[in-house]
Amino acid sequence: MTDANKAIIDQTVVHGTLLTADLVKSFTDEYGRIGGRPSNVKLFRSHLLLADGQEREELLSFDLEDLFELLDELAPEGTTFCSHPGDGSDFGFWTYEDEGQKQ
Repeated sequence: MTDANKAIIDQTVVHGTLLTADLVKSFTDEYGRIGGRPSNVKLFRSHLLLADGQEREELLSFDLEDLFELLDELAPEGTTFCSHPGDGSDFGFWTYEDEGQKQ
């Protein structure tokens, strides 16, 4: 595991918001920072630039689902990307006790 991967373990990516657009922006920034595909980052950011409305909300909802999966795939060994077990508005790469806990 690289030092960069160690640095994200048990650290908050975003806290205190459950607004879809806020989460997509923060998750996209983190995804790009840890080596996510640039084409995905560009697509997610383009959806954030759309005018408010039903289409934007639907796209951001799909993006949020995708980002949870993509970030979890890039999660350092022994961690999962999710909300903190003690605070549902605190998202990051949290450690888990055994392999059975990874979702």
